Amino acid sequence: MMHTNQLPATHDIVCFSNLRWDQEPSRTHQLLSRFVKQRRVFYIEKPKCDSERAPRTESKTCPRTGIHIVSPCVPRGWPVNDTLRIAFAAEQIHRPIVWLWSQEALESVPASISPAAVVYDCISPTSDDSRLLRMADLVFAAGPSLYQAKRHLHPKVYSVPNGVDVRHFGAARGPREEEPADQKDLPRPRLGCVCSENFGLDRELLRAIAERRPEWQFIVLADRGGVDLPNIHWLGAKHYDELPRYLSGWDLAMMPLTLDSGPDQAGNYLAAGLPVVSSPLPDIVQSFGNLGLIRIASGPDEFVGEAEHAMLFGMSLKWRERADAFLQSMSWDQSWGVMNEIIEQQLTGAGTYPVLPEHPMSQTRSTVR
Repeated sequence: MMHTNQLPATHDIVCFSNLRWDQEPSRTHQLLSRFVKQRRVFYIEKPKCDSERAPRTESKTCPRTGIHIVSPCVPRGWPVNDTLRIAFAAEQIHRPIVWLWSQEALESVPASISPAAVVYDCISPTSDDSRLLRMADLVFAAGPSLYQAKRHLHPKVYSVPNGVDVRHFGAARGPREEEPADQKDLPRPRLGCVCSENFGLDRELLRAIAERRPEWQFIVLADRGGVDLPNIHWLGAKHYDELPRYLSGWDLAMMPLTLDSGPDQAGNYLAAGLPVVSSPLPDIVQSFGNLGLIRIASGPDEFVGEAEHAMLFGMSLKWRERADAFLQSMSWDQSWGVMNEIIEQQLTGAGTYPVLPEHPMSQTRSTVR
């Protein structure tokens, strides 16, 4: 691991994850990539099982962000937290800010870590996050419905919705580059979706839609998901940098979702200039559907009807102007800035907490209690 000669002037952030860095949710990546400008940030990956060698940690620095990626390698059954305790001592990590978004990652947290603050970033519904809620000093909810679900379970819950990387996804509107090889020969129309870890794809709904329109091509950027039809193309998970090239070749973005999933791609599709049809998730309806930015469909027949209408008539210049104005209020810098100030107030014991600027995604916000 990278060694330093003196302690950092500010508290490090240590994010414990149950995923590899390359699999991590875009929200976690976006936020930690901003925190690293002020603090050392360590991302602890899901442990690797290695029965051939002694317990150890492998590490690298992400060349794009400067975040330290730490991979524990231990024999099966070996306590991961003991290996990390030694690694933290070597790195001079003392009283860090512990960042958690998955209860599975708790097993990796050393008992001796003595955090300055524990942050639970709640990014999707979960059946049991009681241990995280007990440990946390602060809870950030990635949307209004998550905030409503958690606000009575902890004294400091704050609604901080996902941001949108408008410049990155806006590249899909620009001059067309050569399409990716696995997509360029597919016929049109093309309806696509990006499936991240907490996307919650409703596979049966996808199957029903595809059966109703065998001439449409359905592109899913995820590993094969158990629905095998000739017009459903599972192209595998793609790197973040590749996404605009794929989106630029779609005619419509679709969000056939289970109702307990997260709306993490909605803003990205709008930034790419795509019409969107989504299942009626409460956050999608409240934040996008009621403004006429995304079409809402409750079942396969309605989904097909809304998709046909969107592709037939396209999206007007007025719609694009309204969508772009809305997206300007959803930057990752704003979301990170509010989180950072709340964490600083927690560390210093102050009692005045910032809030996000007014927009539909932040209408349900907490106050300090």
